[in-house]
Amino acid sequence: MAMLRYNALLFLILLVSTEMVVTEAEVCMSYSDISTYSCIDFGDCDYDCVTMEGALSGVCVQDPYMACYCYFPC
Repeated sequence: MAMLRYNALLFLILLVSTEMVVTEAEVCMSYSDISTYSCIDFGDCDYDCVTMEGALSGVCVQDPYMACYCYFPC
């Protein structure tokens, strides 16, 4: 009887573990509409993108000069 319960528990654990699928959301980078200045501080760019544009994050990229880019869900 104990072996039957053990097998049933093991079966349920294996069944549940195969159902959990981890997916990563894609993010797209686009030029910031608000931060049009040449960024020097990475924190300012991230703050502007997140608070003013609703992005996930922001980063300064050299393109050909330092510009602020925001990361949005695709």
